[in-house]
Amino acid sequence: MSVSGKKEMRLYPDAKSDGSFPYSSKVDKIMRKGNRLFIKINNPAENMQTDAANFESIALMCRCIEPGCEVEIDFDLFGWDGRFGKKSNKYNTYLRFLYRADAFRRAFDWVHFSESAKAEICRFVKCLGSATPTNNIPEEMAAFNESKGPEHIIENKLTHTQEGFSYLSKIYFKQTNAHLRVAQNQLPNGLFDARLSQKPSEDNRIFTTGFYDIWSLDNEGVFSVFELKEPGNNKLGIISELFFYAVYAQEVLIDRDRLHQKRKRKNHRGYGELYDAVNNDGIKSVQAFFFLAENSGHTSIKLHKTSLLEKLNNNRLGIRFDFLYYDPSVIDAISTNEIEGVRKKWK
Repeated sequence: MSVSGKKEMRLYPDAKSDGSFPYSSKVDKIMRKGNRLFIKINNPAENMQTDAANFESIALMCRCIEPGCEVEIDFDLFGWDGRFGKKSNKYNTYLRFLYRADAFRRAFDWVHFSESAKAEICRFVKCLGSATPTNNIPEEMAAFNESKGPEHIIENKLTHTQEGFSYLSKIYFKQTNAHLRVAQNQLPNGLFDARLSQKPSEDNRIFTTGFYDIWSLDNEGVFSVFELKEPGNNKLGIISELFFYAVYAQEVLIDRDRLHQKRKRKNHRGYGELYDAVNNDGIKSVQAFFFLAENSGHTSIKLHKTSLLEKLNNNRLGIRFDFLYYDPSVIDAISTNEIEGVRKKWK
């Protein structure tokens, strides 16, 4: 079947993926014209974890399967008025989509956007250049609530128990040959148009706030972000999540002008240690881990793991990506009663 001279490629919804082109039918279509694949995103205001908006995941997997292909992405415009500040969550998520799109095209020379999409991205970048972008600071301790589910429990066991931190340090050292100095969870990663002396608020929000599952600093000056998935959570969107989190960390921590300068007296979620490391030239680079249970992961990611890492690490932003695996049985053996340093709320 062809549309305007472009051959439409076969769809493989995630539930039935055979490892070839693992993307959702929620994406409008992927079409081919010569050596270029065209991807249309219908819902850019959806959360990046969803199949409808994880364009980085789709593009990278296409590139893995057809290494020489160029990728062009188009998306529906959302009617943004060109201003930052208090808006609906859909608008804030859309602005994060534009941030991601700009980062993705800067990272890879094989990524392109349609003319209308490129104009929208450039409009966002121009507005961002006139703003004073800064992160938000944790205002309180992280909280632990068993009812939030397995991923929440795992991240807290690894960062807020001695046994869990020792285990995380062990598998981290085995992969990197570096020693962890600190590991924390739930660090916010929103972006605000707030002068460094101002408090980020809804009135100066640029895009919606997410949270790192786990982040760490090691003795080599590396900041690491871990996108954790519980056993059985094998969504392809992990690629989009991790790519955004890594880019955000690179731009906030390496470009220290974006790090908020109001150091809190209380070291909520490790922010004080992070702040000191940045301002004492203690962070040299950023790396990002797909943090999965052993033998887990999307079928297509497992099938193309080597190629995916090769494509990701060939980015122009200086970020390194890798996989890290944990043994669920080791995590299960750690008691939640040992969790310390968080606000606890039981079932």
